[in-house]
Amino acid sequence: METVGLVVGVIALVGVFEDCIILISQIGVAKSMAQDYVRLETKLDFQKVFLLQWADRLHIMGQNYDKRLDDEVIKSMVERGLICIRGLLQNSSELQRRYGIRPARPDDAATSLPAVSDRLMEQFRNNTKTLKLAGHLQTRPGRLPNENSTNTYSIGSKIKWVIKDKEAFECLVRELADLVTNLDRILPAKKESATGSTVLNDEIREVHDMNVLKRILQISADDADLAHVAEEALSQECSRNILNRLWFRLIDDRKNNISLQHAQTFEWAIHPPDPSAKWSDLGQWLRQGHGVYWISGKPGSGKSTLMKFLSDNRNVKHMLGDWAGDRKLTIASFFIWNLGSAEQNTQQGLARGLLYHVLNQNRLLIPVVLPGMWREAHANNGTAQLELPSISELNEAFRRLGTQATNGAYFFFVDGLDEFAGNHREGIEFIKKLTKIPNVKLLLSSRPIDSCVAAFSSKPNLRLQDLTESDITTYIQDTIRKHPYVAEFGLLTGSALDKLVEDLQKKASGVFLWVVLACRTLVDGFEAYDNAEELQRRVDALPEELEDLFRQILGRIPSRFLHQTAKLLRVCFESHSLGVEDQIYAFPLAWAEENEFDVEALSKFEPCSSKEQEIKCRRLEGRLRSRCMGLLEVHDDTVEFMHRTVFEFLKSPDVWDMDCLRIDDGGFEATAILSYMVAYLHLREKPVTEDHISLFVVFSYLRHMDDTSSTNLSENPLVNRFMSQNTFSVPFSHQFH
Repeated sequence: METVGLVVGVIALVGVFEDCIILISQIGVAKSMAQDYVRLETKLDFQKVFLLQWADRLHIMGQNYDKRLDDEVIKSMVERGLICIRGLLQNSSELQRRYGIRPARPDDAATSLPAVSDRLMEQFRNNTKTLKLAGHLQTRPGRLPNENSTNTYSIGSKIKWVIKDKEAFECLVRELADLVTNLDRILPAKKESATGSTVLNDEIREVHDMNVLKRILQISADDADLAHVAEEALSQECSRNILNRLWFRLIDDRKNNISLQHAQTFEWAIHPPDPSAKWSDLGQWLRQGHGVYWISGKPGSGKSTLMKFLSDNRNVKHMLGDWAGDRKLTIASFFIWNLGSAEQNTQQGLARGLLYHVLNQNRLLIPVVLPGMWREAHANNGTAQLELPSISELNEAFRRLGTQATNGAYFFFVDGLDEFAGNHREGIEFIKKLTKIPNVKLLLSSRPIDSCVAAFSSKPNLRLQDLTESDITTYIQDTIRKHPYVAEFGLLTGSALDKLVEDLQKKASGVFLWVVLACRTLVDGFEAYDNAEELQRRVDALPEELEDLFRQILGRIPSRFLHQTAKLLRVCFESHSLGVEDQIYAFPLAWAEENEFDVEALSKFEPCSSKEQEIKCRRLEGRLRSRCMGLLEVHDDTVEFMHRTVFEFLKSPDVWDMDCLRIDDGGFEATAILSYMVAYLHLREKPVTEDHISLFVVFSYLRHMDDTSSTNLSENPLVNRFMSQNTFSVPFSHQFH
């Protein structure tokens, strides 16, 4: 804040005002005192809010102060008012005799609850420091801290006076309130400025401590407006705590990592089909249908990509608006991910994800649909983590959505029901329960597994692989016909080019993933400057099944890369198979690969700057393209299989016997590598205190190792390293032995 233009008279006001704020801050309540005393402290804090707001409104601590202060009469009256407040609060004998406070004793620890005035106090501190640094205000002993002092005094860090007599102290608060009100009357707020009560309401809305909000509610019996604001803020805080508990870090991770559809593909989905088509009109169902619409498709046919396209499509929202009519439309989505965490592929994760998105858009429904959780949130004052709702509570929550007269309409996108962990029928039963709610309908996608066919084949539906011919043609045309090699050299023209496109389309059989991989093969041919006949031979050699195509892709990897390919794929495969962690992080994998997955080399945890980490991750991204032919990809800071079908292919019993995936390194152990990767993330720079989660993950990986390939856990060098750099309790570590 600029202060060059401050005049001497206004600087004098600043000094007196500073004294007033410090003196108010020195009065507090000891932790041992009853709640009645804490409520009195809150009332005093209200007056501090009014005083701070008054000063902020007049800008008395900046160059652009209220020019009415240039009037000597007004300035004199303001100064006398501030001096009266200072006098009221600094007369020790009067404070003790008339106003019921006593000097604080060394054992009187102040209450640690935040105050309503916290935000304004922080602003006051910053403004005061600015004035002092500019030389406009002198630091006085016992007041605000000197920037260079090693023993500084922090406002509110300790108390000088403790409330002793409640009734007498009430008199002090009333007298202080009268003096603050008189200051307001001397310089009333301009029309565009907020009033004191409005500012107090705004400050209360900024409070996130439920204990403070309850205190405010208790002392606002005579002020209906203040009570309403406090009750509203308390409800908002309860809602925030409940939503934070329902939320989980990977709630939208699967959807966010799905690639966008190729340009001008999937547009057909929301347009009326040909009368002879064997699929239900999705657009019509969105406008008028009910229950569930099922999108089925082969592995890799593009179901998730279509679902993402539809969930983000503006026209879809307009169509659903026709269905909702006068009701408020709420749209939520959840993309189930078989390779993800338990929260990403279980019924509880699915229900939590949908409910979070619904309630985040309709916060007033939280106490209605989750009454037990709402009561718990009110009771624990936000001091303890809320219990997650049980499956029965979640089912009841959705039922309550349907019974409420909220005039709401709820539409859910649920992708990948076949990726549901455990018994698929449990997920299907959950979906069926949702479809019975009158104001709920769902768009569902899955592979045509038997349980889904039995449950949904009689519902409106479409088979994706039967309908993507034009989209696949578009993708092939854009990838092949528009490639610079074709355009520049003209080696592919007329019938030769048409035959390539036709053959690719036939072999694809509606599987988009197959087309993407096949087109990469042709692009490799372009980069090798193949002629038309050589390109045709590439297409002829492509197997029609995805699994066979994966084998061919691995078979084309240069022999000099094979040992790196096999180790990269094995580490990522084991990570997903064991399920110890939710994700494979790019940086530790890059570090392990850079050290050739050698355990002895990995035992040296050398520091690595953020810039170096970024470089390693970029390097890994390029190496994955050449070593794994795109089967592994980097997304943000994680590494993932390009598609679930790659992981399923690697689960085949004979895959790891392929020459290209055989690992002859007797010292290689994927779980050991994974444990070092976890440890490096947490120990590379400095010891971590009580990092139980990291220790648990390390031990979980080590315990999966064969007994013949590792010593006793207590003698493992990584365990010893991890334990020596942390302060874990002995009983905790013994439970792993």
